[in-house]
Amino acid sequence: MERMDEHAWKAFPGGDELTAYFGHIPIFHDGEITQVILNRRSTSRISIHIWGMGNGEVGKHAVVTLLIDDIIDLELENFSHQNVIGDLIIRPLLERCERSIYYPRKWLNTDVEIEFVPIYGLNGVIRAGSVALEFVRGKPEDANLKRRP
Repeated sequence: MERMDEHAWKAFPGGDELTAYFGHIPIFHDGEITQVILNRRSTSRISIHIWGMGNGEVGKHAVVTLLIDDIIDLELENFSHQNVIGDLIIRPLLERCERSIYYPRKWLNTDVEIEFVPIYGLNGVIRAGSVALEFVRGKPEDANLKRRP
């Protein structure tokens, strides 16, 4: 599994601010996907709760939302009550002949591939035209809600 470096994170809109908030590249290991909103014709959103580790920061939390436009293919599985990922990897999309039959348009060299490395729950890959990042400092709003019996 390849880790994204600081330059790669800063290349995405919002990546520079996220890196500055934590003081290092964001660490998505053990992050929890808290929301998935897929839209056919507008921006899709996937939110992930992460927290800072390293640089003396233990309790710095953020909910990072991926703003995904122009989804051309996706393979997602195992959404559950808890969706913990091992990492988040965003990379240039390589042309994949075995998946191209699912693409609604021709592959472009500006397309990206977003991989949710599995630990428990939701995992998979989204292929899209672009991705941007936004984040809210702190824990997710539902972090302290109790489950119904």
